[in-house]
Amino acid sequence: MAEKDIMERHLVSYKDVFADIVNGCITIFTGRHDFPKVKPEDLQDAPARTLYKSSGELHEQERDVVKLWKPGNTVLCLMGLENQTDVDPNMALRVFGYEGGDYRWQLSQKGQALYPVLTFVLYFGTEQRWPEELKNVQDRLKCAAFLRPLLNNCHLNVLEVATLTEQEASVFTSDFRIIVDYLRQLRQNKDFVPREQQLVHVEAVLQLLSVLTGDKRLMNFPPIKRGEVMTVRNVFGEVREQGIQIGEARGIQIGEARGIQIGEARGEARGIQIGEAQGFLNALFSLVEDGLLPLGTAAAKANMSEEEFKARMLAQEKTKKS
Repeated sequence: MAEKDIMERHLVSYKDVFADIVNGCITIFTGRHDFPKVKPEDLQDAPARTLYKSSGELHEQERDVVKLWKPGNTVLCLMGLENQTDVDPNMALRVFGYEGGDYRWQLSQKGQALYPVLTFVLYFGTEQRWPEELKNVQDRLKCAAFLRPLLNNCHLNVLEVATLTEQEASVFTSDFRIIVDYLRQLRQNKDFVPREQQLVHVEAVLQLLSVLTGDKRLMNFPPIKRGEVMTVRNVFGEVREQGIQIGEARGIQIGEARGIQIGEARGEARGIQIGEAQGFLNALFSLVEDGLLPLGTAAAKANMSEEEFKARMLAQEKTKKS
């Protein structure tokens, strides 16, 4: 879990990506484009850990990524990004605690001007929306109605990445746009058609997508040479080609083994030929079922129509079950 947390934080901790996310979130949540933009050079890393006392004991709480927006010598805001792959019913309470700890720390700095604390929750889930009733503290509490007007509330700014509209997605211009496009397309049609966009933090993007989707191929991408320019289309073209090559190799291995067995009974040469063909098909079936290869690409590799490929795959599934 610690490794997963690190990978989720890696990309958004870069100043250019952090600034792009914050600016995009402000635009989406306020509907305004005329506010002063956060510039990467105006961001400073801030402590992610704060302390709080409960039952007479000190406890530590840690945020994901926190930076000070400080153009010149003036701190305008403390900004935090929290990553969520699943809906957390207690997120509003957690953010309330984080921000309270940040304000408490400011009070301990005697003579320092106080500044606001702003938090955005980046929700990467593709199967479930973040419920509206889990976006503020009061709705999470069992509370008498007459008390509600008196209670402080904390409303969550949740960016549901996978459900952004095309117009909303277009406000992001850094590598974060690739994450947005990938999750949106994964939710809509279970496939990804990359845009022609240059990647800056290749390793961090692939690591985050691997964590979010479970696609292990993304973790095995060869190191980028210094000065090498990579686009999203180049990178994902290579990733898919690697998957096809692995599938072909796996198919040949299965085919050779199965072919030898058949060959002992019906003739080795014919057995190997049949085995290789069926083994290759089995590998393509497996890649499609695992979501690692689009159906159309697999059918083309097998020299079949998509309808014929689907029928063969269903027949293979029935054979396995019997």
